[in-house]
Amino acid sequence: MIKLRYIFLWVIIIYFTVQYIFSAVQLFSVDTSRVGYENLKEGPLLLKPSKILKKGNTNIIQGIGYGLTVFDKTSKKPKLKNYTSLPDIARKKVVNISKKLFDSTGDFIYVTLINKAYENLTLNWICNTSLMKNVHNRTLIISMNNSTCQNIFHHWNDTIKCISLNVSDYNGSYDWGAQKYIDILTLRTSIMMELTKHQIPFILFETDAVWFKDPFEFFKNFTTTELFDIYVPIKGRSGGKSDVLSFDPMFVQPTNTSKMFLEELYGRLENNTKLFDQDEMNKMCSNQYNGLMVYGSQIHRNFFPSSSIITSTQELRTKKLANL
Repeated sequence: MIKLRYIFLWVIIIYFTVQYIFSAVQLFSVDTSRVGYENLKEGPLLLKPSKILKKGNTNIIQGIGYGLTVFDKTSKKPKLKNYTSLPDIARKKVVNISKKLFDSTGDFIYVTLINKAYENLTLNWICNTSLMKNVHNRTLIISMNNSTCQNIFHHWNDTIKCISLNVSDYNGSYDWGAQKYIDILTLRTSIMMELTKHQIPFILFETDAVWFKDPFEFFKNFTTTELFDIYVPIKGRSGGKSDVLSFDPMFVQPTNTSKMFLEELYGRLENNTKLFDQDEMNKMCSNQYNGLMVYGSQIHRNFFPSSSIITSTQELRTKKLANL
């Protein structure tokens, strides 16, 4: 009888010992099993395709990621903001250096916006214009990336000003009409708007053109003999009444009308990311936006393409000058 008691006691001890060891192993072990991709639809946050809940009848979370979320509302994937305006720090730098250039020259400055893809063209333009007396000392190059400015400084020291916006996402060579191509054009318009706000006359240009002769005397005489808000050349081939003018080189005088023109142009481009600066400019010029006076002349081919004249009436011009 006593032996049976001892045997029963040992059975109980062994049983509880085994249970303890099993529980301890389960507690400290890590489950390495994985759910197969075919079973992901069984997850707690996703509805099975066969179970479609009526919209508005449930507060169940119906999806994860971008799509249906809480309370049957739709969530859209957030978009990266296009770089179409100057940050405050860059804006102040552009304005300050432009003012210094203008104060040192007293008449106007040259301004261009480039990205990494334009680096070699820009270096070539700088080399071609290096012997022109009145070009480098009044030129501001605004680069999307930092390395281009460093390269310009390496070759030309501080003889020509270059400001970097330090934007890494716009270094490519973009096809005409690509969104980033349009973004750069819109950014360029915002720079023009800022310069005009700060009473800085400037000539917008692109470095993909060859300058055979220093255009300083032409533009200098132009400012003393003609009244205008902006000057732009005509296209080599007309695309119709609303498509005759090129966007650059554009000579902008900081008048009340040119300020309103650039503010309106930038507003249109910013509100509709598919619009082109040149198309909208042509529309506004053909309608003489707010009495805008756009002037051009038959320029010698050694400078730029020939241009056309769009003038406001003398009455409008007199009224406009009275408001300056």
